[in-house]
Amino acid sequence: MLLIQRRDNGRWGLPAGLIELNESIDQCLRREVGEETGLTILSSTPVALYTDPRFTDCNAHGQSYQMFSLLYRVDSWSGALRTETEETVDARFFPLADRPEIPDHHRESIEDVLGFDGTFIVK
Repeated sequence: MLLIQRRDNGRWGLPAGLIELNESIDQCLRREVGEETGLTILSSTPVALYTDPRFTDCNAHGQSYQMFSLLYRVDSWSGALRTETEETVDARFFPLADRPEIPDHHRESIEDVLGFDGTFIVK
């Protein structure tokens, strides 16, 4: 599995980001993965949508907000992995059993991808 180490807090996690104005979710996926890893997505599969109240977070100003996340499995890609970008200090492919500590919601996302049987998941 591909993980990135964030520049802002040093934590490992899945490549992720926020959609920008005038951008589709597919464009967002491709842009964020490209920015954080240097890889170009060739094909991907939507796996899950997370909107449950337990998916809340707090921004840098202390304001709570409701998360709305769409999880994709990247099926094929091209390019060379960049280990350092403006947003990351490292990026690596890890075996599932030998990965660094990651946030709980990223662990849940990985479990959802591993158990994905083609039925879109809504949580």
